Amino acid sequence: MANYDLGALLSYDFELLIRDLFQEEHNVVFESFKPGPDEGIDLRNCFETETWIIQCKHYFKTTTTKLISDLKKEVPKVKKLNPDFYSVVTSCELSPLNKNEIFEIFSPYCKSESSIYGREDILNLLNRHENIAKNHYKLWFTSALVLDRLLHSGVHNQTEADLENFTKQLPKLIITDSIDKVNNILKKEKICIISGPPGIGKSTLMKSAVFRWIDEGYEGIKISENINEGFELIKPGKKQIFYYDDFLGQTFLEKGFDKNEDERIVLFIKKIQNTPNKRFILATREYILRQALSKAEKFDIDELTKYTLSIKEFTTFDKAKILYNHLFFSEISPDNLLDFLEGKRYLDIINHPNFSPRIIEWMTSAKNVNSDNYSAEFFDALKNPKKIWGSAFKNDITEESRNFLLLLSTYSHSVYYDDMLKAFKSFTLNISPSKPESHITLAFNNSIKELEGTFIDYYCDSSMGRYEIRFCNPSISDFINLYCVENHECLIELFQYFSNSLQIHCS
Repeated sequence: MANYDLGALLSYDFELLIRDLFQEEHNVVFESFKPGPDEGIDLRNCFETETWIIQCKHYFKTTTTKLISDLKKEVPKVKKLNPDFYSVVTSCELSPLNKNEIFEIFSPYCKSESSIYGREDILNLLNRHENIAKNHYKLWFTSALVLDRLLHSGVHNQTEADLENFTKQLPKLIITDSIDKVNNILKKEKICIISGPPGIGKSTLMKSAVFRWIDEGYEGIKISENINEGFELIKPGKKQIFYYDDFLGQTFLEKGFDKNEDERIVLFIKKIQNTPNKRFILATREYILRQALSKAEKFDIDELTKYTLSIKEFTTFDKAKILYNHLFFSEISPDNLLDFLEGKRYLDIINHPNFSPRIIEWMTSAKNVNSDNYSAEFFDALKNPKKIWGSAFKNDITEESRNFLLLLSTYSHSVYYDDMLKAFKSFTLNISPSKPESHITLAFNNSIKELEGTFIDYYCDSSMGRYEIRFCNPSISDFINLYCVENHECLIELFQYFSNSLQIHCS
């Protein structure tokens, strides 16, 4: 029997899950309503002469004592509604005594203790109606059965570590209809390319799709360096789904395609399409995909368009879900949450021009949510993002990426890829003379991947046909410059290893 993690669901997700389960179980239609005050109604079915109301209580982080205390407050609403049937469904674990107590609270509207559903009853329904669980992706991904299939599917260590790390992000995951679009493209074309700007969620969407196919018995294979890995690992007769994060990123950043790389990619795509039980999903930044298509003679643009899904900027609703998810799964105090709701301050965050998932993640972390001036500090972080960069710079990125940012600060504006790579090599070789240049170049490209969309912008100068690097916004540049000034030894080291005359900004 699958053991699902109900704690991965938001309250509204939980209501929709219960609606779908009860509709399937009883073959009737239940109304569901928008999030907000519910007047005692979460789900409702109106027969010709009778009404059945279901109250959903997603209390996975609290006790049954708190649950029962809150349920008693619902009694006046229930009396006013006067339903013919009334059910309580909660994600709490309930004992027979708990069920009896809840039944007594809502009698005569609850007809029997079987009208009270706890966590075990929900899991029972989920195992009886597995199709419902599969339609609620976040719940399905976190089931013990799916995770067991992942860890015992024969995936390689690198793939296993990558997907296992992804599971830690699942509770805050935003599931959109894009995942269905990806899976439909994979079913029809066997290939799907996800393109879009940095930070839009391409990697998350790709790995969500990979999870679904692993649950269908496919072996997940991560391609890291180049397409040759795919040719080496493909096995006839075995179900396999290959995924390639930042497709073109590693091979295309420095000098375009390696020799015949575009031809090898096309050959691998055709091999996937012509081999039974194979799927291939790729994620790439949209501007790099455009550049690749313009330069690669082997790519058939019309053919690629059939299996390319373009993800655009966050919608207002997506931003709202990102904020809601992070608040829901944070340890925010009730007082701070109420302060957030007062005057609908959350709308100012959602609509703020500096809205960023990184800022939302940071400000809903445990160290911040219990501040006495939480909402003011949240808006200050949006207004002055540089206050966040200090902690992220020191704790969240690699040493190579920190050196990358320090070097970038020595240029007055943007810098071309080649010039930045030259500076990075010079700096690194003076610190670590024995380090192979190939390793330095790899570290450089990995830093671009790690920093892009948060600390830096990486883009193509269409007039020159060259790639440029710059800080995402002036607040990051201000922070790095201040860091250099306050750390004199760092500044001296930067001066000592300048590689060209363009590096004069920090002087």
